[in-house]
Amino acid sequence: FVSIIVASLMTLSTEGLSGLGIAWTFSKIWRAFPVAILFSLSSTSITWAYALSISASVATVLGYVYMPASALASRWIFGRYYMWLEWFALLLVTLAALTFVDLQQGFAAHKG
Repeated sequence: FVSIIVASLMTLSTEGLSGLGIAWTFSKIWRAFPVAILFSLSSTSITWAYALSISASVATVLGYVYMPASALASRWIFGRYYMWLEWFALLLVTLAALTFVDLQQGFAAHKG
């Protein structure tokens, strides 16, 4: 709720009343609504993961696994083209994240 007030005040100060009117247009709000729902689900999932004793580093690294899925979705939905180097970088980041999680699990199993 506080974020709505802060965003409205910032919009009012930078764009004036006309900008605030545009920001509060129902169609604009409705367009961003699915993203807001997914962001809320993501935040809730992270909190739940912490409650289940998942370390912050593992939760962060697992968050990087979404990038290839996001790239594929943007390719399919928006028709965005990526160069081979971008796909290669995504592959490296994903493999590094999975390797980190695997090593963390191996160290945890070795300890306990």
